[in-house]
Amino acid sequence: METALFLAQIFAVALVVLGVSIFFNSQYYSKVFVEVMKDEALLFVTSLIILVVSTVIILVHNVWEWQWYVLITIIGWGGLVKAFLLLALPKQMLKMFGGIAKSKTLLMVGGLVAVVAGVVLGYFSFL
Repeated sequence: METALFLAQIFAVALVVLGVSIFFNSQYYSKVFVEVMKDEALLFVTSLIILVVSTVIILVHNVWEWQWYVLITIIGWGGLVKAFLLLALPKQMLKMFGGIAKSKTLLMVGGLVAVVAGVVLGYFSFL
């Protein structure tokens, strides 16, 4: 449970900050995401980092119980799948993510999901 609390606190802060930042600077983040997708070397390194971090999360917290901390497991597996797809099918994934990055509505929905997930994790891990 200590591992779950620790990871939840990290994700809570990161997700809330990122989500709120997207609301206040959606044009900036849209440009950043588009630029990252244009730079193949940066995308490759980012995918490797996501792969390693996600693998660590899964190795230390792969708990599939219907409790709040299942969100950490879902984040870990989601990151692992994303990293795999970015490494195995980069062109197809870039096409998909490019549409998301250019759509203000989808970017805002992503920001909202990040804030909600961060608040839920923060509520359970900090209180």
